[in-house]
Amino acid sequence: MEVNHALTGDQRDQDAFQEYMKNWPFAAADKQELIALATGYEGTELAGNFRLRAALAERDGLARAMKLRHLADGTDDAAIIANYELGRLGMMLADDPAWEVMDLASAETYFRIVISAPENPYRPSAERYLLRLGGGDGG
Repeated sequence: MEVNHALTGDQRDQDAFQEYMKNWPFAAADKQELIALATGYEGTELAGNFRLRAALAERDGLARAMKLRHLADGTDDAAIIANYELGRLGMMLADDPAWEVMDLASAETYFRIVISAPENPYRPSAERYLLRLGGGDGG
């Protein structure tokens, strides 16, 4: 939340934060509702987080990867999580011919992005995955 500045933002940011916390931990959140929240709070600090949660609710791994790919640019928390999840999906789906056809990068690439991003709680896990993949020292 520090990256989002949601608590110190304007009233719409604070309203978005309230909706975000109402849905936490998102296990029962409806994907369409999350998309509607992202649209309704477009321009706020948390719009990307709602889109991220909607993408993570996608059950099909390749469809989830495509939605995450559209969120993976940048260094905000939604982008960091999107890259982390793309790395995890890449470990599972890289042998699927569709992964390459869909122009998705390697798991190593996504984990390196997470590691190079500003300090984040996904970095240690990304470093461990990268080591497991033989991607060097993680840095």
